[in-house]
Amino acid sequence: MSKRWIIWGSLVVIGACLLGCQQALTAKEIVANVNAAAVDVQDAHAVLEISIQTEDQDQDLVIEVWEKRPDMFRAVVRESNQADLVGVTVVTNGEQFWMYEPLSGEVVVGEGGLHEEPASPRDSIRFIQEGVQQLLDTKQLTLVGEDEVEGVMTYQLALTPGDDGEAGFKPSPDLPAGDQALLWVDQERWIVTQVHFFGQGWDRVQSSGFMHVRSVEFNTDLDDDLFEFEIPAESRVIDVREMGRSSLTLREARAQADFLLVPAYVPDGTVLTEISNAGSDENPIFVFYFDHPTQPFTIVQGRSQSGEGALASSVPSRTVPQGAQVFLSTLIGIGDRTAVLTQMFDQKGVVVYRNLTWEDDGAFVTVGGFLGQGELFRIAGSLE
Repeated sequence: MSKRWIIWGSLVVIGACLLGCQQALTAKEIVANVNAAAVDVQDAHAVLEISIQTEDQDQDLVIEVWEKRPDMFRAVVRESNQADLVGVTVVTNGEQFWMYEPLSGEVVVGEGGLHEEPASPRDSIRFIQEGVQQLLDTKQLTLVGEDEVEGVMTYQLALTPGDDGEAGFKPSPDLPAGDQALLWVDQERWIVTQVHFFGQGWDRVQSSGFMHVRSVEFNTDLDDDLFEFEIPAESRVIDVREMGRSSLTLREARAQADFLLVPAYVPDGTVLTEISNAGSDENPIFVFYFDHPTQPFTIVQGRSQSGEGALASSVPSRTVPQGAQVFLSTLIGIGDRTAVLTQMFDQKGVVVYRNLTWEDDGAFVTVGGFLGQGELFRIAGSLE
């Protein structure tokens, strides 16, 4: 039922502004105008083109999106190079959500807000939005120049990390050396209308992501009824709570995957509460949940070839505090392995979550949680 969506950090920051540009602006001033414009937006309706290419993925989507503050959302996949995605619809009124897949005739329903939704087009949009805001917050964007996009004059901004010394570009911790991000900002409405990411990413997989806003309108007083969903006749209705997999014993998990590792060290007071398969029977991805009064954490493991996007999605959403966002990823050494350390910060700049990911003998491992860096490294180093 659920589908893994490869998520790229690229999207529209929604906003509107009545003032145009009367003089040459700096990149800092352009970013300030984009952020200011978004404040007054109460609802939005847009059609987005998203294209993602990696070594094993080629995905093109056209998604129509409606959104209304504080937390109403509707998205419909209008076009895709994957037939089973066409018509997929996700709706939430803030208290109830629905996800409909026309090809299977299934509707997943649930309560409790967006954080309980299954994987859906909303994930792509949400992470794209967060990714662009992250870029805008780097303070290292450079104004490349002006560019006309479908008859609209835009400012083109770039973020190119690395130490090549190229004029106008500065090293950045937000992208690995050699990777680049380009953003196009509408000179009149102060919205990001196009984004392009390309390079290898922290997981060193050659990839490219592109997003373009076909159309967008703001503050049209969208009707609340738009954020309700009428379940089609003869559809199979599935409660999202029924989609969870039952917990496995360690022996049962190892019978399915002999590559699984367990930590020889855990902080005092830690209890292993659950082992679940977040993948499929053919391509299992095992999640170990460890409870602790102050330092709960997870260990996620799977075959590298089975985890399409697994490294990007290996942090179980229920373990990450709401409002946290990925800020910095760093390549480090763990013994003879190279790992990626990712730290998530709250709005005050305090680290609230860390995870460490690496590959070993054809399998990937992610250790993450509310852990200090020393404890995280000690747990990871004790896996056997």
